[in-house]
Amino acid sequence: MPRVLANPVTLFIHSERPPLPPTPTNFFARDEIVTQLLGLLENFASVLLSGGVGVGKTAIVLSLLHHDRVEGRFGENRHFMRCNDLTFFTIVP
Repeated sequence: MPRVLANPVTLFIHSERPPLPPTPTNFFARDEIVTQLLGLLENFASVLLSGGVGVGKTAIVLSLLHHDRVEGRFGENRHFMRCNDLTFFTIVP
């Protein structure tokens, strides 16, 4: 998959939609988390997953992106963007 180095806002301006990465094959013991997040996503809530490296954030997101309920509700409006190379910061007064 080609890497996209762009501001997240400009990523979706381009007309070509990159394919979604596949569903994880080794996804266990996260059913309760996925169920809770499905309810939030179906109500258009914003969701932020955070945690250390390797705890399963990407696996949860990919599982949600490919879930029948999410695919049925959002269809082609599902996108995935890796944020590994992006720097986020917050300014607190």
